[in-house]
Amino acid sequence: MVGSLQKSAIHNGAMNMHQRIKICANMAGSGHSLSKKTGIPRRTLETYLSGKAEPKASKLEAIAKASGVTIDWLVAGREPKYRQDTDQPRSDVNMELLKRVIEVVEHAISVTTQNLSLETKANLISIVYDIHNKPNSKIVPEHIIRLLRLAK
Repeated sequence: MVGSLQKSAIHNGAMNMHQRIKICANMAGSGHSLSKKTGIPRRTLETYLSGKAEPKASKLEAIAKASGVTIDWLVAGREPKYRQDTDQPRSDVNMELLKRVIEVVEHAISVTTQNLSLETKANLISIVYDIHNKPNSKIVPEHIIRLLRLAK
């Protein structure tokens, strides 16, 4: 979602604050995760995500802090995007999805008792992540197991 959002924003020449808040939600793992990390009620966050309302300064600060971005980027789209004082990943990776993908791939490898090189394992994780990095996509562990067995 973020990739297509960024592409459409680049195509249109500008990105609105609510679009940047959506990116922050994705970086936090989901809107629900961002709500929990910031203490902003989910309904209130939804109004920000939809562009129906703009957050006050304290809420902007909480969103920026939770997602590791600068307030300047969040409000106006000005670089630098990422704060220097954060331990957050410096990419738009959906960390919740990545954790789930790693968990499922590790399980599939153990079930199939395959020895994969680190490079092959990383490639597999990357492919599964890319396939499932879209709204309403569900990782089915049995599919990953079948793919690994096919690759033997």
